[in-house]
Amino acid sequence: MERNHIIGFVLIFGLLLVWTFVNSPSKEEALAMQQRQDSLNRVAMLQDSIQSIDNQANAVKPAEEVVDTLAQPASNGGFAHVGSAAGETVQLENQYFIIDFNTKGGKITNVELKHVDIDESMVRAIAKQAE
Repeated sequence: MERNHIIGFVLIFGLLLVWTFVNSPSKEEALAMQQRQDSLNRVAMLQDSIQSIDNQANAVKPAEEVVDTLAQPASNGGFAHVGSAAGETVQLENQYFIIDFNTKGGKITNVELKHVDIDESMVRAIAKQAE
């Protein structure tokens, strides 16, 4: 290794040491950062303890909220309550068309094209073929 390489490495190492000492926090700044970190840790502990207390309070359910799965029909099993629900219609609309969806199964119930002149009997015939 040449003398110039050694001098270069020593200078770089010296610059790194000087940079480290210049940019290190003072004792007051280090104490303030430590106090801030301690208060954040204390707040986190309090939030965890409050959350655990809330979880314990919510863990006990009243007897009327519990669903009796044995009383449901055996043919549908755990999904018996879904079959008895009524579907609602949700409408999505943009500048080109309007689509109606049934929330029970996500089935498309109606599609209306805007700004298109088509014979309605032709559209109904296509819809009957699709079924």
